[in-house]
Amino acid sequence: MRIQYADAYSAIIPLLYILKVCGLSPLVLKGQPGKRRLKVSIISVIYSIFVILFTVIVRLTGLMYIIKFTRFQIVINIALKLSLISHQIISTQLILLSFFTSCKFAKIVNSFLKFDLYFNGLPELCYKSIRIVGIHLMFGTIYYFIYIIIAIIPAQQHTNSSYIGYFMSIIDLGILLIVNIKVSTVILLLNQRFRHLNGLIVKLIEQCPDNCSKVFVPHLTEYLISYNNYRECARNDILVIRETHGHLCDICKIFNSLYSSQALLVIVISVVIQIIQSYIILLKLLHRTEYYFNGLNISLLVILGSMWYTFQVIALVTSGQYTAKEVSK
Repeated sequence: MRIQYADAYSAIIPLLYILKVCGLSPLVLKGQPGKRRLKVSIISVIYSIFVILFTVIVRLTGLMYIIKFTRFQIVINIALKLSLISHQIISTQLILLSFFTSCKFAKIVNSFLKFDLYFNGLPELCYKSIRIVGIHLMFGTIYYFIYIIIAIIPAQQHTNSSYIGYFMSIIDLGILLIVNIKVSTVILLLNQRFRHLNGLIVKLIEQCPDNCSKVFVPHLTEYLISYNNYRECARNDILVIRETHGHLCDICKIFNSLYSSQALLVIVISVVIQIIQSYIILLKLLHRTEYYFNGLNISLLVILGSMWYTFQVIALVTSGQYTAKEVSK
């Protein structure tokens, strides 16, 4: 059963609710379908500030707990401390960035809506957007809970230590996942609209008479077609394509200013932890010794952690490359 009315906001509603629950967005969706807008809510702002203060306090407590670790061999101890501390710091930065850039996120979604209105709302494209975002959220959530069940919960049961560290691990992993999904969602929505625009250009070129001249401008990704004072409708189509293409380029500029730092932080924390975890695996192979924390073999945790962060980077890079290819057509 299809939704009676779908627009660009319909695709981000599940993501928006998750962001609100996590305190990562003070925005609420107001208005009727077709006239909806994202607006700042005072209640959501207060809730987000409360969540930020709570997580900062818990992180400071968690850092004090991390520094007191003395049970590991000295090299493994230092490596894990660096991993956990860097994870805490970067996750806090991601929370603050996501909160303070919420208004720009609303501007991006509103720009998508304006683009769709050029083509009578693009209902089919909006339905595809809903499916893509839904699938992205579903697989990310499933992977998240599988990782918690396989790695985080057994770790807490074996170590019998404070719940603070494991509570923060669950929150940090969720924050990284949500930020990754948020960035990837915007990239995929851009990809869909560039693909739609490219399809219109191809159809326009196929309808072009044999005696018209075609000039390809690679940097603008558009065809400028010269007609001999006829086919006024085709000229109007070209104007719409040029205007909407410029609109998408403006969205790309906002996206770069908004998410480049967040994507960089996700990649940095992933690379840092991958290096540290690879180092632990290398020590294990060289010394042929299992490393334990309160009786828990950490090899499984290291391997699962490496897979988790590899998945994060691959998802982010793949969606970016996929969209870049569509833009360059």
